[in-house]
Amino acid sequence: MELKAKYEQRIEQAEAELRQVKNKILRISTLRVLLFAAGIIGTIYFYQAGTAGGDKGTGCLFRFPGNIPDHRPALQRGDKRPRRN
Repeated sequence: MELKAKYEQRIEQAEAELRQVKNKILRISTLRVLLFAAGIIGTIYFYQAGTAGGDKGTGCLFRFPGNIPDHRPALQRGDKRPRRN
């Protein structure tokens, strides 16, 4: 009988650990979905509001190629190619 009780206890412990892990996964997944939704809603809000913070945020998301400096005029004047530090 001791062997049967030992295995039943082990099964109960494994099931308890499994429940805990499932709850953690559910909490983390829910948090990720909420943070993603908040990011999308915040981006839309700031984009529509036209605030400075929103311009920076949406500029990074939607207008990234505009952030790259254009060195063509300097090269056409004959200047040396600008170096990056």
